[in-house]
Amino acid sequence: MTKSTSTRAPSGLGPRGRRLWRQVLRDFEPNLSEIELLTEAARTVDRCEVLETALRDQPLTTAGSRGQTVAHPLLAELRSERTLLSRLLSQLAIPHADNEHTWDGLTASERSRRAARIRWDRRGGT
Repeated sequence: MTKSTSTRAPSGLGPRGRRLWRQVLRDFEPNLSEIELLTEAARTVDRCEVLETALRDQPLTTAGSRGQTVAHPLLAELRSERTLLSRLLSQLAIPHADNEHTWDGLTASERSRRAARIRWDRRGGT
């Protein structure tokens, strides 16, 4: 996929979502289904930011319905969003730049092909 209007960041993304979008598209050329996953991941990053901001000045516990001490409800929401983000990023299967996989000096297209091969290998392809 070449850089086109289909790879513009979706409207309404916050700074963290746009940063994730740019970082992924800088190194890879995702296909249509990966664009959808990336869109949801970028939105999820932004929701995590909103929840983290809302929790910043709040106590981590609150009184439950019977007066018992319970975790702040936003903690569960933040945990849920982080779990979703982890799953979305895992589905994108963007490889980490580690000793096994060197990305320096490759074009975006070459990096995309290599990333696709790694994803295929992880899924048991031949």
